[in-house]
Amino acid sequence: MADAAANASPEAGEAFKKAAWRGSTITLAGQGASAVIRVGANLVITRLLVPEHFGVMALVNVFLIGLHFFSDIGVGPNIIQSARGDEPAFLNTAWTVQVIRGGALWICSCLIAWPLAHFYGNTDLVLLIPVAGFSAVLGGFESTRLFTQNRHLAFFRVTALDLGAQVASVIVMIVSAYFLRSVWSLVISGLVSSLLRTVLSHTILPGHPNRFAWEPEARRSLFDFGRWIFVSTAITFLSSQSDRLVLGKLVSVEELGLYAIAANLAAMPAQVIYQVTQKVFYPLLATALRNETHDAASILRSRARLLLLLAPAIALGVAMAPPVVSLLYDARYTRVGDLTSLLSIGTWLGTVASSYAIMLLAAGHPKELSFGYALKVALFLGLAFVVAPRWGTAGLALLVALSELGFYGVVMLGVRSRLRLIDLRADLGVTALGAAAVGAFLGIHALVLRATGAPIVALAVVSVLGLAATAALARKFKMI
Repeated sequence: MADAAANASPEAGEAFKKAAWRGSTITLAGQGASAVIRVGANLVITRLLVPEHFGVMALVNVFLIGLHFFSDIGVGPNIIQSARGDEPAFLNTAWTVQVIRGGALWICSCLIAWPLAHFYGNTDLVLLIPVAGFSAVLGGFESTRLFTQNRHLAFFRVTALDLGAQVASVIVMIVSAYFLRSVWSLVISGLVSSLLRTVLSHTILPGHPNRFAWEPEARRSLFDFGRWIFVSTAITFLSSQSDRLVLGKLVSVEELGLYAIAANLAAMPAQVIYQVTQKVFYPLLATALRNETHDAASILRSRARLLLLLAPAIALGVAMAPPVVSLLYDARYTRVGDLTSLLSIGTWLGTVASSYAIMLLAAGHPKELSFGYALKVALFLGLAFVVAPRWGTAGLALLVALSELGFYGVVMLGVRSRLRLIDLRADLGVTALGAAAVGAFLGIHALVLRATGAPIVALAVVSVLGLAATAALARKFKMI
């Protein structure tokens, strides 16, 4: 890789950088709009439903997510990474595998519903899980155009599709919650989102129309690539959802609902970086590595800049979550703020780690991801049943955050040994700057609050400063 990097032309490196920032700008704008929609919807829906409803939905989601993860063979990443990613036979075979997987997931959701309802002592799960699980069937028919658009760095229509499906599902959720006042409004909105996303993927995106096919060579390629993806995503489920599995048994449904809301709020920046890495840097890296036109220095520089750009936003989440929740939510949800702050620490650690993980995936080395997630799970489960009884939900939230260090350590060493793209100094430096930003935001908030006595003014000042810092960095990196 070093030789290829050395031989890469300046023009190739510049094209890489421009494509990365152009795609990042579109994706970040879309994710920013999505975050605004989610927060607005959350404020409305928490006034129509009670914490118990969110707790029940958290249990439904954790097992549906588990089914998805335990059956994932990386169809999308394979299409983006493969040299055959534009061939109709390959795409149709991939789509056929995806459809079969969706049907199998729904059957599994029907089979696990009663045992889970019995285990958690909640009879509502008997019907909720199979109905919500039908979204897997709908999602299985999504067009492979979603992946080929990412492969060719065409983001605008995909971003518009995602936002359109989200807006429609939010409207359905709020209207149904107003009339039903039950967890079913959350289930219905999920089904609407899956249906609309599938329909739009076939109608508004350009590309090859999907048909059922089963080419042996394409099938072998999909399953060979997907072996370690399967293992990695299965362990990813345990690493990302084991906290809910533990809490679902140890605490009340109401407490689980509060934790689930906090986890969703803390995950918003992580969802931004996930979308940027999956939609922008993964196809860019996969293309560059496939064609041996990559520039190691340019890759590391772009990665460091992206982390630096995200640091103020995540720092705002750590510092300002408690006052934001106190200001916007009613008294039933006060504890969500502190939990969000603790979980946001893990959001940052996971962001740094995932920027290395995507390099390994683009280079065709998903095995290290499996080991990283396994260590993260081991750290969490090894301490969870000690921490939870003694320090409760807050202690478990901090443990979730710090367990990200296990994943970071493994993928960082994997990138160092396989790709020679490690930049530990940048990781420590940006993390230190993020911690300093947290301290600064807390200090400014306290000073303004003391001077004005107005919580909304103090929050507004800190938010404007955080946004201004992000905008200044974006301008410096020529993203705007």
